Amino acid sequence: MKLVIKNSEEIFGMATIGRHQNPNFLVSVNPDANRAGICYFKYYNSDDYTKATSVTRLNFRVPEKVIHKNRDGKKEWKLNSHDKNAICEYLDAPSKSNRSLNVTNWVVALYHWNDEIGLLEADYPEEYESKLHAFMDGFFDTDDNINNPSYVSSKLVRPNYKKVKN
Repeated sequence: MKLVIKNSEEIFGMATIGRHQNPNFLVSVNPDANRAGICYFKYYNSDDYTKATSVTRLNFRVPEKVIHKNRDGKKEWKLNSHDKNAICEYLDAPSKSNRSLNVTNWVVALYHWNDEIGLLEADYPEEYESKLHAFMDGFFDTDDNINNPSYVSSKLVRPNYKKVKN
């Protein structure tokens, strides 16, 4: 979803990748058109956005934080080793909302990033049961998309977020 406001600034919708309990957290994507090439997901310290007090943004390509001002009043989340292990385990786990495709939460995050920013608009062949299925198979990894700094490839390997520094 994309909205355009008076000054022509594009605002993209937030897509929830998933919620986790014990430990309790939320993972989402929310691209910013003013930060082309800076691709990241948000990691909240609660499975409910409204109850989260802290958030951090983790770069899709390298194990580092992306620092932005939090306009919603949430603090920058200082990750400890337990938090880092939890996000790695979660991203490597099968997506519960896409069980039939046998896809990890990592690939679902990549997919939603690209979809929210509007890079998956091409019609995909009928051999795919969904746009996510086409993404997983590399259908959208075209030269145009691969050359777009804001696109993350379906084959991107998850960085080791255990190495993230606060």
